[in-house]
Amino acid sequence: MEADHDMLEVHSEPELELIALDAELDTIDELDNIDQLTLLIKEITIIYTHKIQPSSNWYKERICYIEAYNNLNWDYLMHQFQDSNAFIYETSVRLKSTMEVLMEQWKSGLFSLEHYQYIIYNVHNIWTYYKNNYVDTDGLGDLISDMANL
Repeated sequence: MEADHDMLEVHSEPELELIALDAELDTIDELDNIDQLTLLIKEITIIYTHKIQPSSNWYKERICYIEAYNNLNWDYLMHQFQDSNAFIYETSVRLKSTMEVLMEQWKSGLFSLEHYQYIIYNVHNIWTYYKNNYVDTDGLGDLISDMANL
């Protein structure tokens, strides 16, 4: 039996990628922080790459993650690494600033997908970098402790 051309195209649709991801997203609260971020990165990459306009409900669901990350103690991380690690310091400064902009945008009911993608991607980067480079030092610090408990 020969496959219909239309059937072959259906499997390349970005919406189908999101549908496949939905099952994973349904259990996101059961995942640890790094796995949640990885899943959110997958999702926003599909949305952003294929220029999909999320529903208003999507924004409501995703702002919860931004609020959680925004409430972390970024000032501690900036102060702790201001003179010793430019990557952590500068990324923390930009993250905090971008989250403030996004939270302001959210007051209108929407926010920039670029800002959201930047935040999710770089919270993941900072968390992974810190965990790989500093986890064996004296304590995790306030921010990282808070992230581990999200």
